[in-house]
Amino acid sequence: MSERIEREQQDAGKREENAERIMRFLSLTSKIEPLHGKKVEEIFSGDDSKREFIDKLQPEEFIELLSGINGILRDKNKEQWKMDGENVEISSMIETIIPPDFKDKPELFMEALSAAKEMNKQGRSLEDIAILLASSINAVHGFNDGNGRTSRLVYSLLTKNFEGRDKEEIQKVLLGEGRMEINIDPGHIDYKIERMMKELADVNFQDEGGEKIRNVFWVNVNERREGIDQEKIDKLQHMIDGKTFMSVPAFYEYFSNHPEIEYGKYIRNVPGAHVLIMDELMKDLDNEKIQEIIDNLYEMKKERVEKIIDCVANPDKKEYKIDENGQKMQLFDYYKNEIKKEQERNQQILKEENKRETDKEKFDFGT
Repeated sequence: MSERIEREQQDAGKREENAERIMRFLSLTSKIEPLHGKKVEEIFSGDDSKREFIDKLQPEEFIELLSGINGILRDKNKEQWKMDGENVEISSMIETIIPPDFKDKPELFMEALSAAKEMNKQGRSLEDIAILLASSINAVHGFNDGNGRTSRLVYSLLTKNFEGRDKEEIQKVLLGEGRMEINIDPGHIDYKIERMMKELADVNFQDEGGEKIRNVFWVNVNERREGIDQEKIDKLQHMIDGKTFMSVPAFYEYFSNHPEIEYGKYIRNVPGAHVLIMDELMKDLDNEKIQEIIDNLYEMKKERVEKIIDCVANPDKKEYKIDENGQKMQLFDYYKNEIKKEQERNQQILKEENKRETDKEKFDFGT
C-alpha cells in the first residue's frame, strides 16, 4: 500500500472518529454557551426554534459557535477552539484561491450573520439561509482546516432536524466523502462574481478618464531588485498568479490614488486590448507601494465575499441578473441549480461505487 493511500485511510478514520465525537457532544451537552443552556435538539428539531435561534444569536456567539464546531471536528483542545486560518489557501485541481485577509474574517462572519437575520425576518426559507451561512464559511475560510465540514454541519443543522434518522444523515456530511453528500461551494459563482466586479471597475476607471486594462502580464517573475523586500514581491506575484484578469481593479485603485503616475508607460497594446506589464511597473515600486497594491488585492477578496453574501441575501438586485444560455435569471437561482447538479452527479457516483462494491462481494463470495 502506498504512503498516500495509507495516509488517506488514516485521515478518513480520524474524520469518522471526530464525526462521532461531535455528534455525541451535540446530542448530550447543554453547555454550549451560544445556546444559553438549551440542548441542540431543542433548537434544531423544528423550524420555529431554528428561526428564534438565528434571531437571537449575537455576532460573537456565532464566531464562538463556529470555532467550537471546527475545533471538535479537528480534535482540538478547548483552549484551541478559535479562528486560526491566517495563512490558509483554498486549493483545487484548477487553481489556488487566496481567501480574504485574516483581519477581515471576523467582520465578514458578522456580515453573514446580519444578512441571515434579515433573511429570517423576511421569511426566507431556512434552505436559503443555510446556503448563505455555509457559503460564507467556505468563502471566508476562517480556519486552517475543516472549513468544508464546518459549513456542511451548519447547513445540515438548518435544513434537517436533529433527531431520529436525520442525525445519521447529518453525520454523513462530516465523513471522508461528506462533500459528496452536499457541498455548498461558492466556487460555482466565483467567475461570475469576479466578472461583475471587473466590469464595474472598468466603467468606474474609464469614467475617471482612464483606459480600460484587459489583463496583467508579468514576464520576468523571478527578477530580483536591490532594496526591495523579496517576500513582498513573492506575495504580490502569488496573489496575482492565476487571477491576472481579476487583479486589474487593484491596479485601477492604485493609479486612481496616485494621479501623479503616468500609468500609460506601463501599458502595452495587444490586438483588441491594453495590458499592464508588471515588469515595467515594478521598476518604479518601493516596498510601501507594493504593500499598497497587496492591500488593494485583499480588499477585492473581501468585496468578493461580500458580493457572495449579498447575491444570496438580495437576489432581486439588478446587478445579480444574469444571462445564462439565453435565459435571464437570478445569480442565486443559478447558484442553487449548480449546487443541485453537483449533488446529483456525486450521488450517481456514490451509487455506482456501491454497486461495484456489491458486485465484487458477490463475485468473491461465489468463488
